[in-house]
Amino acid sequence: MKKNLFVSDLKSLGNALIFSDYFLVTSKSVLRTNAGKPYLNITLRDKSGEIEGRVWDNVEELSSRFSAFDFVKVTGSLVNHQGRYQVKVLDIEGVSGDEVDPADYIPSSEKPPEEMWEDLLSLVETLKDEKVKKFVRGVLTDEETREKFLTAPGGKRLHHDYRGGLLEHTLSVARICDFLSSHYEGVDRDMLLAGAILHDLGKTREILSGPSFEYTDEGKLLGHITLGASLLTAFQEREGILPPKRFTELLHIVISHHGELEYGSPKRPKTLEAVIVHFVENLDSKVNAFLSVLKEADEGAVWSDYQRMFSRFLYLRRGEGE
Repeated sequence: MKKNLFVSDLKSLGNALIFSDYFLVTSKSVLRTNAGKPYLNITLRDKSGEIEGRVWDNVEELSSRFSAFDFVKVTGSLVNHQGRYQVKVLDIEGVSGDEVDPADYIPSSEKPPEEMWEDLLSLVETLKDEKVKKFVRGVLTDEETREKFLTAPGGKRLHHDYRGGLLEHTLSVARICDFLSSHYEGVDRDMLLAGAILHDLGKTREILSGPSFEYTDEGKLLGHITLGASLLTAFQEREGILPPKRFTELLHIVISHHGELEYGSPKRPKTLEAVIVHFVENLDSKVNAFLSVLKEADEGAVWSDYQRMFSRFLYLRRGEGE
């Protein structure tokens, strides 16, 4: 089934026009109005973005036709509710994944993954410590790791949540760290770049790169920090490339990169390189999330919706005069 209308096209339709096309449902819940009437709240996605949808009538019947992460055919109209566009769903029907092209529903990085991969490997080759270079190169050139790195999202929803997002985020963090290694005195550039490149390795096993970006069982049970530490430890035990102290320093960067215990790191950063990686990866995540809000904002919007990643509303107008 050919998809003709994307989420990014909907705002040009106007409120009156009825449309029909295919989408991926990424969330589904039955809620109630203030009067107690049930309605269905869904999120519809394709490669151009997401939009919320509401089913107000015949809720039980229409809800029984599909589940979250199903492909669906939607008939509806666009409405502007309190300054935000959403789809008023008139009819919805689940369709088989075999009937759609998954590429139409998977948002992807605008940067070619093969080019980013080559840029990342080029950074590895600039490392001076031959053992650190051999270790990082060995981890990345594992065929399964390479394949997953090229396609994995950087997150499920908060930042870099698109195919190739993990690689884009990793390369960005590594480049910023490379700059900072010469900006500040006393930085171990080799250890800093190794940690920057490998800090999110566990995400290659945490999140699937398919249309729904679902967590794997390992991802749900262990999380990417534990998975990354396990992958690196297994590689070190098998290959024995790094001296024990150097490996411990690298592992510390990986397990501490979230910065705080309440954010999932079992240890807080205690080396200069770990502190830098933590703040840089946090900066890159938040800048990417902010840029995504700007990109997806309705035309003329002054403020964003409440953004959970920032715990605040965001101001969207920049450089405009009176």
